[in-house]
Amino acid sequence: MNKRKNGIFSRPFLIGLIIYIVLFFLIAGVGLAVLWDFLGAYENSRPQTALDNYMEHLTVDHLFGLSQDYMPDFDQNLQNEAACREIIRNQLSDKFTYAKNVSKSTDGQWIYALRCGSKIVGEITLTHEEKSRYGFSDWKVSKETADFSWVKGEKQTITVPSEFSVSVNGILLDETYVTKDNVPYPEMKEFYKDYHLPHLTTYEVGPLLGEVDFEVKDRTGAAVVLGDSADLSEFLNNCTDEERNSLEQFLDTYIKLFVTYGGSNKNNVAANFNKLAQYMVKNGELANRFRSALSNYEYAQNKGNTVASMTINRMVNIGEDRYLCDVTYLVDTNGKNGVVRTTNNVKIIVVKQGGKLLAEAMTGY
Repeated sequence: MNKRKNGIFSRPFLIGLIIYIVLFFLIAGVGLAVLWDFLGAYENSRPQTALDNYMEHLTVDHLFGLSQDYMPDFDQNLQNEAACREIIRNQLSDKFTYAKNVSKSTDGQWIYALRCGSKIVGEITLTHEEKSRYGFSDWKVSKETADFSWVKGEKQTITVPSEFSVSVNGILLDETYVTKDNVPYPEMKEFYKDYHLPHLTTYEVGPLLGEVDFEVKDRTGAAVVLGDSADLSEFLNNCTDEERNSLEQFLDTYIKLFVTYGGSNKNNVAANFNKLAQYMVKNGELANRFRSALSNYEYAQNKGNTVASMTINRMVNIGEDRYLCDVTYLVDTNGKNGVVRTTNNVKIIVVKQGGKLLAEAMTGY
């Protein structure tokens, strides 16, 4: 029976109590440490734990560090590595996930495909180690690879007037990027044999990632915006207002005389030709062609032709005081069955001689 002195426990009792408490907590602490170690060994024996730890620290930069194959064939002169990495980074904005590859996995190795959205971006291998604690073996990431095979660069082309300059990312394209040079404008193809006419040039760049921003400038250095379906023929309309006014007046007269000549009968065809010839280069190919046709001229109607309307589609200053004019005109013909309207399209080379505009060549289409 414990004895007290003045209401206080005796010294031997207190010492024994302290020793008991210390031993209790010591044993409890060791037990808890063993328990936590046991639970840790159990957690590490689960492949899900290794996967969660890996996915928590997976980043795009980590994938870049695993492989340099994200720039296999790109034109690094126009698009450097930093630009490519940024484009790829933007394409990997979705959350990383994984999926087990059952066909490739074994009992000791589990293989998982890494995904970002719908893209397969890599693969990791989990290996079940032989070392065991408490009967549990750890799963560890033993291998990891990045897969950038989905990164596809594309070649892109642009066709511009030959006198224009083209740049990509601030770099001027030189002749090494030219795939087609001296390409005729389709609108003037009939006249390239006899005249010095403007041409088109086609450039090809790539492979490059993402959308290519072509920077186009005209001969004056002014920026030109070309859409996906740009009509390059619009750059042929290079006449001044003064030139356009003069050409419009000339064409209005010339087309009317030409239609009158075409509607002549045998009695007045020569006279109408002489009127028309005043607006053609004297003894030129066009005038001689019309003159040689006089003897074989056949008349189809006798009530006359009238120009109902005329539209000038294009006027091009091709240099050396010459202009290419594309004209559409409607003709009303009075025949036995009434008025018949026809649509006609012609291209005319007009030359300025002695301050006067004259037709030098002409073709229908």
